[in-house]
Amino acid sequence: MTDSILSGPREVGSCVWGGFSDWEEDEEVQDRAIQFIEDIEWTKLTAICSMYRDGIPCFVSGSFHSGLFNMVRQVVFEDGISWVARIRMPNLCSHAKGPAGIQTALRSEIAWMKYLWERSSIPVPEVYYYDLGPNKVGAPYILMEYIPGTTATRHCNNLGGGSGIGSLYQDPDTARFYIGPDSKTGKGPFDSALDYYRSLANDKLEDFLQTASMDEAEDCSVGLPVLFEKLMELHYHRRSPMGPFGIASKHFGAGSLLVDENFKILAFNDFECLIAAPVELQAQLPNSCDLGMEIPFHVEIKPYLIQQIRKERPRAQTYQSMILNCEGFLVGPTGNSPSLGEVMLSHAAATLCGLESFGGSKGLNRKWFLAFSRLLRQIMALKMHTDDKLRNGGRS
Repeated sequence: MTDSILSGPREVGSCVWGGFSDWEEDEEVQDRAIQFIEDIEWTKLTAICSMYRDGIPCFVSGSFHSGLFNMVRQVVFEDGISWVARIRMPNLCSHAKGPAGIQTALRSEIAWMKYLWERSSIPVPEVYYYDLGPNKVGAPYILMEYIPGTTATRHCNNLGGGSGIGSLYQDPDTARFYIGPDSKTGKGPFDSALDYYRSLANDKLEDFLQTASMDEAEDCSVGLPVLFEKLMELHYHRRSPMGPFGIASKHFGAGSLLVDENFKILAFNDFECLIAAPVELQAQLPNSCDLGMEIPFHVEIKPYLIQQIRKERPRAQTYQSMILNCEGFLVGPTGNSPSLGEVMLSHAAATLCGLESFGGSKGLNRKWFLAFSRLLRQIMALKMHTDDKLRNGGRS
């Protein structure tokens, strides 16, 4: 018998927005959502929506979806048209970015949405209006097209060559798109992949040391970001770190897509983590899809992890083959630059994955540190052998 989850039509769109049940196990987040709903001037928001549709009356639906950063509610007009109001929620953490940082991040998100909507075939919601400063509604908000889909997670329980690494912005006077500082860190833009990776490694190390215990700070694995920098320098030894760069999502996965009841992709909906980035970041495996990057040279001995690897390895290889086939059909030869599919599952992509994992458990940090150490020895030995051959005129 077919599993009940798969039998019959799936519900999509606002009808499956969970409201408070999305965070039923996190009382702090629930309390924040309740207070936020009470604080927002919803009647003023609907008045603004009506004004931008020639006065057609509208109301805010009772259902909503709340993440860590935004609350999303459906705005329904009298003529049956629906919009989405995406409203920025207050920060949970005291050390999080302030109002100026939030505005910068939202401006970048809006620029990405407009850029993809205007200049690509990627389905994204159209932005109708936004207000990022102090306003009568009570919080920064974006009014956009309503797409009746839901994230793939719920069902499952390139920039023209690029001109730098960073977040996308749009000049309000000229409407020109440009790459500026990373909206998360305020650093950049970076002209070189190596400059970006050095900054990333330094940030990771600083963040780790701020919260690490004495025991963790004195562990050998604290040197992982330093090894990362050296490994990336060696990865770029025989190719330019100056690009081209392309669009990447730092946390791309099933939750980044809206799909219909048949899993047909309707739209991309996760703009907060988009960045113009080097190919190693573009080549990371999607989240929440049973795809895992294996730690180079590590031999797993725990039975449940061995079983997980056996499940995920062929899926990752199939995903890579799919990307390679699509690139061959849609993109064609990429010249001297490696393609996304070629970098996927490579040691360079794994190295970046290892840095992103840094700061978790001490055991995981050590596994990646040992992998980085062995990988560094291997690459250095190969480099020395290659350099010797070049000095000897190609003779071994």
